[in-house]
Amino acid sequence: MTEEIKESSKLNIPAIDPNELIVRNTQGSTAGSGSGDFHQYRTYRRKEYFRLEKIDRDHKEVIKQEEFQKRREERILKESLITAKKASKRNRLKQLKKENKKLQQLQKQLIKDQNNNSNDKSNDKSNDNSNSNSNNNSNNNSNNGSNNNSNDKDGSGKYNDIIK
Repeated sequence: MTEEIKESSKLNIPAIDPNELIVRNTQGSTAGSGSGDFHQYRTYRRKEYFRLEKIDRDHKEVIKQEEFQKRREERILKESLITAKKASKRNRLKQLKKENKKLQQLQKQLIKDQNNNSNDKSNDKSNDNSNSNSNNNSNNNSNNGSNNNSNDKDGSGKYNDIIK
């Protein structure tokens, strides 16, 4: 009896209560039957059919529950994979935005530094030009008395036609 219960638990079949297997009101060993025996037989038979139907319903319900749990776990796994994929995509995009923002800040900083460097260079050149212009002016002023113009290639001078 206990072996049957162990085997039924391995097969996921609900165990049968041993108290339900006891048959009550059995007929005696005397010959013949009374007028109420058929009614008792019919009652016991109906109860046994109900009991067997209940066992079948319970077994089918257990199978349905197992299938439902299996489908549910598959759905949960599938949804968790999709969720993880979307989360990784969100995180990847978020990281790319952060990196893009850092790159833009670096570009702005580089442009700002380049502008500062070019302004410094142009200021240095303008200072050099103003110094060289003042030197040129002083040289031109000293050469005003002579007709030798250092800019003339042929030696005729720009303003020699006007002067003559």
